[in-house]
Amino acid sequence: MSKSRSHDEMVFDGDEELERLQHQGANGNAHSGETELVPYAHRDLKPGNIMISDENQPILMDFGSTMKARIKIENRSQALLQQDIAAEQSTMAYRAPELFDVKTGITLDEKVDIWSLGCTLYALAYSHSPFENTQTTEQGGSIAMAVMGAQYKHQPSAYSQGLRNLIDSMLKVNPKDRPDIHEVIRMTEEVMQSLR
Repeated sequence: MSKSRSHDEMVFDGDEELERLQHQGANGNAHSGETELVPYAHRDLKPGNIMISDENQPILMDFGSTMKARIKIENRSQALLQQDIAAEQSTMAYRAPELFDVKTGITLDEKVDIWSLGCTLYALAYSHSPFENTQTTEQGGSIAMAVMGAQYKHQPSAYSQGLRNLIDSMLKVNPKDRPDIHEVIRMTEEVMQSLR
């Protein structure tokens, strides 16, 4: 739902839009299948695409890689197309493993952004992606292989086990094992409460 663009208001609020659609359906104003909320995936979440406003609010930038999140891959040419798009538009060290070797018979979904969010949180904590380390950047290792095997480790730090667990939950190779955004928010709130 579009809103006026004052400093205190969002341009789009997906939860508000979902609530509106559900309300329409409950009142018989929308026929089943007539109105559908379609999720989008940014596909290039990384620290460089997040700015901080004067009010210390994060602002997501660079929507050039954004597309509908749920893409059914029915044949090899569709799989190769999605791989090519990801290779061109998604930063390798933050790209979800399913975008490196797209399989047929799957549906790519918004969990690609959950992976990238996990990489972004890791980078904010340790100053680099979990897959940009000495082995991959200086010793000729493969970032793609490290990503597809989720080969990373936390550095010694003062960060809580709760934060490490939050990051680890998002960096699961199988998208079905990753939390959805509502679970991420719940886990984040728990981590924040533990710091008080």
